[in-house]
Amino acid sequence: MVWALVVAVVLLLLIGWSNLTLQKQVRHLQEEITDLRAGQDLSERVRYLVHKGRAIEAIAMYRSATGLGLLESKNAVEVIAKNNPQL
Repeated sequence: MVWALVVAVVLLLLIGWSNLTLQKQVRHLQEEITDLRAGQDLSERVRYLVHKGRAIEAIAMYRSATGLGLLESKNAVEVIAKNNPQL
């Protein structure tokens, strides 16, 4: 019976911790979305994501915005990041 109580307490603590972690991630993503929507053009958003180490998201965003294929979008993102290394 004591073990069940210990397991229940541990599970509640894990759930609480993971909830706090998720809330922190959501706030961080909301801040990034706000930054990205603040009048930046597509190449600025691509550079921002690449600078943050999120090149795959940059490619997906570029692909969605332009309608290009995967390879063309990847190449475009690489060119944008290479030609404008500073953010």
